[in-house]
Amino acid sequence: MATIRTALRTLLENDAALGALLTGGVFDASELPQDGGGMSSAPKEANGVTIRPYAIIRFAASSAGEAWEHAELRTMVEIYAYQSVGYATIESALARIQLLLHDKYITADDRQIAHFLLVFESRDLMADEIGSAAMRFARYSMASIR
Repeated sequence: MATIRTALRTLLENDAALGALLTGGVFDASELPQDGGGMSSAPKEANGVTIRPYAIIRFAASSAGEAWEHAELRTMVEIYAYQSVGYATIESALARIQLLLHDKYITADDRQIAHFLLVFESRDLMADEIGSAAMRFARYSMASIR
């Protein structure tokens, strides 16, 4: 097995339906270049200009889980989805991710069990750092038990 970061990314990358939507891939923010995933590192179509739909997973800092009686750590995980124009593809991608993650458990080496709950989904936004590309994100609360 791997870390929870790797297990989550692998789960999303291995889903064929999600892969058909996010043709640019799924990235972990910790592996992005210094620009944090700006326009220079955004996956593009063959024309070199149009952004391929893709997602970035970002983890917040962990904290003690007061509200989770049996949880050791509580972490917020945000999944940002981007596409050049319009929102249909990334809306479908976030809906698919919700089916894969909401109220589900993932196991990994660094945590025995991680439970995901969808707590927020953004409205339609524009990512200035990626040439005003269409963007939406979903926030999940991840409670983990060792």
